[in-house]
Amino acid sequence: MSPLQSIPQDRAAFDDVSPLIGGLVVNLALFELALNAVVGTIYHRLDGERIERDIPVSLTKRLAFAAKAARRLPDLASERAVLLAIVEEATRLSSLRHDIVNGYLAEYDAAGLRPMRFARMRTDRGTRRTEEITLRRITTDDLARASDDAIELASRTALLSKRLLAEPPAGDGGAIALS
Repeated sequence: MSPLQSIPQDRAAFDDVSPLIGGLVVNLALFELALNAVVGTIYHRLDGERIERDIPVSLTKRLAFAAKAARRLPDLASERAVLLAIVEEATRLSSLRHDIVNGYLAEYDAAGLRPMRFARMRTDRGTRRTEEITLRRITTDDLARASDDAIELASRTALLSKRLLAEPPAGDGGAIALS
């Protein structure tokens, strides 16, 4: 059987799964917006340039920067546990998003008794053979929970951003007013 024959032909499968995938993607985008505010605040106001010469851009580098800053910068001591928990949860959820966004729905059980399978095609240049690689198996319930986790993560990160902005920056006596 060709791997492409495993793609569900049932329109209902896509109608059921698309909002779950969309929820995860949109909610993680909201998290990244809040993370940008946290990273920018750390970098520009809390001596983050001592951690990295350039402000990080990719998600992986922003998360690594946030973890290093939490461990190394004294001004982040009171938020260390919160920031490290955010990095850990974001790492878990971004791995899930990666597998789903970079894969395709290869199996779907409309009854919800079996996990969905997200896969991708890989071609070996040497043998010129193509094979299907399973990236992730996940139930619809777990995918819905991941979307909920992502919006909660976005909220926690936005609250952290507000707290960091309310703190006087290193070497400065005044806080920035939030409106």
